[in-house]
Amino acid sequence: MLPVERLLFVFLANILVVVTLLFYQATASSSGQNERYYTQVGTAGGNSFPPAFKVLEGSSIRCSIWCWQTPRCLGFYWTVSSMLCQLFNASVYYWKPSWGAIADQQSEFYMYNATPQRLHFFNCSQISAAYSAFCTRAMDNNTNTHFFDGGSCIHTNNEIKPWWEADLAQTAVIVYATIYNRIDMSPERLNNFEILVDNVFCGRVNVTQHFVVTNVTCGLTGSKVRLVSQLTEHLTMCEFEPYGFYIQ
Repeated sequence: MLPVERLLFVFLANILVVVTLLFYQATASSSGQNERYYTQVGTAGGNSFPPAFKVLEGSSIRCSIWCWQTPRCLGFYWTVSSMLCQLFNASVYYWKPSWGAIADQQSEFYMYNATPQRLHFFNCSQISAAYSAFCTRAMDNNTNTHFFDGGSCIHTNNEIKPWWEADLAQTAVIVYATIYNRIDMSPERLNNFEILVDNVFCGRVNVTQHFVVTNVTCGLTGSKVRLVSQLTEHLTMCEFEPYGFYIQ
């Protein structure tokens, strides 16, 4: 192939890549999906990067298309010299000990501007139930914070460190959880509790003034979530909403 023909071929190939990216974005927009945008958040050299679950070869534009098309892809880093595109998902992004350094100083790090999604439970249990206020009340999408009027808050017996737990529909990275308290009576029952993910400590609330709604940061991967009161008391709670990313 002559030099002029090679340049023309490369030029047309790049145009094809750009058109393909625009096509996929337009398709996602018309189908009601959120468009994905990637922001360069760093370059190699002193930075660490998550291990990849998929490695491909191509331009940075192609890399963004591949990540856009791949379920659970949260971002990628692209090496200029080797044209390698390495995709990573949420599980490794939130598990920083697994990250490693990249020797190539020309690697570019792109992060999908992701918003954690509402995760869903399918099964639950609790230490005990009073007034027929069973565990499902904390996962019924009803955030009414009044026990009798709303009929959607759990209530245990008076227990030592009473607990409530539920199973996620599938393994996920739990970024944070939103907790709705019962406020029509004894809201201080939820002043001191811990959240566990697969029996590993995730976060804690320990306050002197009661709250109505609070967010608890987590960042762990798992499929079972448990809230454990640190008091000897009844446990009352009106809704537990986990947010994060499912892992395929």
